[in-house]
Amino acid sequence: MAKETKSDSKNQAASGNARLGDRRKERERESRRNGILITVGVIAAFIGLLVFGIWLGNRPVEAPIPEGAVARYEGLTMTTARDGFPRLGNPDAPVQVLIYSSFDCVECKPFIEGLLDPLIERMHANSVTATFIPLYGYGEISNGQGAARASMCAVEQGQFWPYMEALFHWQQFGNQAFTNSRILSGAEALGMDRGAFTACSLGGGPDGILLAARNQARDLQGFVIPPAVVINGVLLTAGDDNAVVTDPAAVIAAIDRSIENLARPNRTEPTAESTAEVTPEASEEATPEIDATAESTPSLEVTEELMQALEETPEATVEASS
Repeated sequence: MAKETKSDSKNQAASGNARLGDRRKERERESRRNGILITVGVIAAFIGLLVFGIWLGNRPVEAPIPEGAVARYEGLTMTTARDGFPRLGNPDAPVQVLIYSSFDCVECKPFIEGLLDPLIERMHANSVTATFIPLYGYGEISNGQGAARASMCAVEQGQFWPYMEALFHWQQFGNQAFTNSRILSGAEALGMDRGAFTACSLGGGPDGILLAARNQARDLQGFVIPPAVVINGVLLTAGDDNAVVTDPAAVIAAIDRSIENLARPNRTEPTAESTAEVTPEASEEATPEIDATAESTPSLEVTEELMQALEETPEATVEASS
């Protein structure tokens, strides 16, 4: 009986251990299932947020084009500079203006708006060419790089200048100014081809132009932040501290001085004052007086005496000749 009791105790212990092991395995399986469910839930939530973000970013939004932004540039030549920067006006104009600006820079907006009409007036006279150097990262508005890239895609479709106006106009929307949906809606509002614009946006072409712009600004002595203007290769500054000029009226005045200086002939015309100084009295005063009796007569007397002496001694002349 004692042996049977002992054996039963061992069996019960073994059975208890087995059940304990089963419960442990079940807990482990349940833990793994919960982990999988949590992971799947996180992934599903992420995908849902991603889809919502894509929908939110691409839903139609307001993308107003400023009044007159298209008509303003009618009749003007639109080309690109060597590095792909957009250029407006006759490329051979005597005054070449480079405009360094950034779409995320709030100070650049009034600067550009103040320059446009006076510059265009001078472009119609073939006096000025303006080239836009696109920068980004100098302001507080989000996605300035996206706006700069989009503007370079607008260059490909000949719509940079009106699109540039629109981008600055959208600063009114704050950090929502340059959402992907607004950028795309604005391109469509200007009649750009959506497929070509999207392909350009996804490509690397705009990045090469923006890199060239950043390098050019970095190498420009005296440049710190936009806006800034270079006139015929010289950064426009003023004052003892050589501060960059950011007043549109002052920039236009400097451009007009350059136009005037280049139009001035190289030779200097005589003025009324300089002509009046040359008078007969002045000429007489400048001419030294000559005493004809005191200086000329001795030379003449010596010559006559010499001639008389030669005539009176012909033999000497003959001998000298022989």
